Amino acid sequence: MNTYKLSSPNILFKMSEMVKLPFGLDVLERIKKLEGVESIAVHGSYVYGELDEYSDIDLVATCSEVPLVESREEVLREVVDKINEDFDVPERYLEDTDYIEVDDDHMGVDYVEMEYLESLVSKLNEKGELPKDEIEDVIKFLYYSRVIYDPKDKLSELKERVPESDPSLVKYFLYGLEKINLDKEWPRWSLEAALSRDNYFQASKIFNRALESYLLALYTVNGEYYGGPKNAAFTIERLERKPEDCWEKLQQIARMGNSEEEVREKVKIFQGLREELLEIIEEENILRGMENE
Repeated sequence: MNTYKLSSPNILFKMSEMVKLPFGLDVLERIKKLEGVESIAVHGSYVYGELDEYSDIDLVATCSEVPLVESREEVLREVVDKINEDFDVPERYLEDTDYIEVDDDHMGVDYVEMEYLESLVSKLNEKGELPKDEIEDVIKFLYYSRVIYDPKDKLSELKERVPESDPSLVKYFLYGLEKINLDKEWPRWSLEAALSRDNYFQASKIFNRALESYLLALYTVNGEYYGGPKNAAFTIERLERKPEDCWEKLQQIARMGNSEEEVREKVKIFQGLREELLEIIEEENILRGMENE
């Protein structure tokens, strides 16, 4: 087993657990030396353990202050084949992200201020409301990340402060599941209205939002954070509370089009999934006390 011991005795990066680490260790060593970088973690496919030909390496470097793109490129260019604008990446994307290629392998490095992540974790613990993009940052940079460099244990300690997903929060996602029907009665007529207008773009959007609400609800019921559709493809099997053939049915809905016959079939499948999820919620008494709120 190849093992790389980092400066903190509590942090051990095991190559066998990450399958492989392209670029050797040169890029990591360079990132560690950037002014302001305090810790580094890996997230994405390497953490999920599901890799394919499209997988890259996703790193997050937490910082006291995000290093300037010019200084990052100056430090990293010596050990990479391509970086940032070599890929014709719009400049606005480069403020806090590096895009890197070495030997046909690709890496994305997000630079995030530790103070920002700390504020998000505090809001979560205080039951404060967070926008969806901020929730996503907590999930990918903290909840579903794995620390590989953390000399002062700051990131490790912050990860430990992330509260577990509370199943009772599923109540916030259930309304989105009610929109998949062909009722002609307001306020449940949005899908029927879209189809009556021959607005299939709107119909697709309604379905896509409902599918995401469903996955948000499903993971929350299982005491997990939903990490996005790519994450779901790799992790949904491990969930204990879910309808039978859940992922296969969600995939079936996503593959189908918007002809009248297909829409009716999609509605039927989705309503079946919704009813099974509601049964799980009732059986587990997950919404106990909600009526008193």
